[in-house]
Amino acid sequence: MVQIIKYSQQKNFIKALIAWDVGSGKTSLWATLPKPLFVCTENGLLTIADKNPLAIEVNSILDLRDTLKYLKQQLALPLDKRDAPFESVVIDSLSAMSAAIKNNITNNGQQSMDMRKWGTLADQLMGLFIEFIKLPTNVVFLVHTAEKEDEDTKKTYYNLSLEGSAKEKVLREFDIIAYIFKKEDGTRVISVKESPYTKAKCRSQALKAVENLPFDLSEWLKIINKDASTEPQKVVAKVNERKPAPSKLADDAWNALQDKLVEDSTLKNKEALVQAAKDSTKLSDQDKDWLAQMILSY
Repeated sequence: MVQIIKYSQQKNFIKALIAWDVGSGKTSLWATLPKPLFVCTENGLLTIADKNPLAIEVNSILDLRDTLKYLKQQLALPLDKRDAPFESVVIDSLSAMSAAIKNNITNNGQQSMDMRKWGTLADQLMGLFIEFIKLPTNVVFLVHTAEKEDEDTKKTYYNLSLEGSAKEKVLREFDIIAYIFKKEDGTRVISVKESPYTKAKCRSQALKAVENLPFDLSEWLKIINKDASTEPQKVVAKVNERKPAPSKLADDAWNALQDKLVEDSTLKNKEALVQAAKDSTKLSDQDKDWLAQMILSY
């Protein structure tokens, strides 16, 4: 059923990509999420041992797929019925996730990458990534930065450590892309503001308006959802569903006719298509009446 709603902001989860460099404090940041579950795809769990986190260690593409399936099953349950009481998922890192898929495609580096394999990498990464980002909870991916200095301007560009064409596709799916920077004096800064030197972005105007973002993702959730309504979206109108086709033959005919209506939806063309349907020797009278109604109401 298609509905027209009067939009009001609803409570949102965080769907974010955090770009970081070594020593910038990414562990202390993701640990501020509500009850995080850490999916580790690189370097083992030693670096987060002091946080005593809920964690899943992933060593292969099969592990990733099994993890995704498990998370979907758990998130379908009430919080108190889950194996572990997690409310957020952190994947460290998107870079390693891409590398795991690449290793699978190249048989752990025994085969070279060609155009077809790069395409396969992009498709498989996007397939898995989209399923993770769609999980009904807070989802944060971590990714390494790749610094590059412009030879002419000497400006440093902070790209993301992802290979192939998947990078730009992945970036479109996030509501927030944040960068953690460590200044020379050791202080840390996190930014979501667009810049010609980063891939940062933020779809939340409330979060973007904060001058100095707190190093606390639970606080981000409060900022994002400050004006969220506790009431469901108000339905203003409902678009009537079409009557079911009286036969498969009529349904197939309608699917074919829609292409012609996209090209030309004038009344003259509609009347010609109705007449063609009426002249058909294969359609029943019921099929013809249904098709005429569908064509003229298009």
